[in-house]
Amino acid sequence: WIVNPRRIKAFIVSEDIKAKTDKLDAKMIALFASQKHSAYKPIQHTDEDEKLKALVSLKASVTASASGYKTQLQQQSDTDCIKYLKQLLHTTEKNIKKINQQINDLIKQDEGLVRKAQIISSIPGAGEGTVAVCLSMLPELGNIDNKKIASLVGVAPHIKQSGNNKGKARISGGRSSVRNVLYMA
Repeated sequence: WIVNPRRIKAFIVSEDIKAKTDKLDAKMIALFASQKHSAYKPIQHTDEDEKLKALVSLKASVTASASGYKTQLQQQSDTDCIKYLKQLLHTTEKNIKKINQQINDLIKQDEGLVRKAQIISSIPGAGEGTVAVCLSMLPELGNIDNKKIASLVGVAPHIKQSGNNKGKARISGGRSSVRNVLYMA
């Protein structure tokens, strides 16, 4: 299962456990699992799923490096530094293309991922990057309903009200990497 750690912590608090040890945490996680097993469906993770997630994370890191090199290039006046930065940028951009190719190859190997990728890419503005992040960071996609997915991503507004206090609905939490890529799309 993938369970929000805050749920486990809230469960432990609800059981009035004040101490914190690894042994006690393991016991409480087991108790949570035994009581809540019907609320969660198991999610099967394959080696390819893990590799896809690792490649998408690597791509994000390498892309951030490329962005940094571009910024430095704009601010640099020394010709030697400009030369090195251009070389670094060129190599980084080649690596991004290779990583993208590996991601696309992994997705094409799995019929389920291909089907999900087609659905995601049918959304206006959703490209290969959006598809890759959604597939790698949301393994629940297609297994739970839209409202739960929206809440997992952190785009579903949640109302905070009590008694006469009528609070506003706000979005919060969720998986920021997915939320950010969806915002950009």
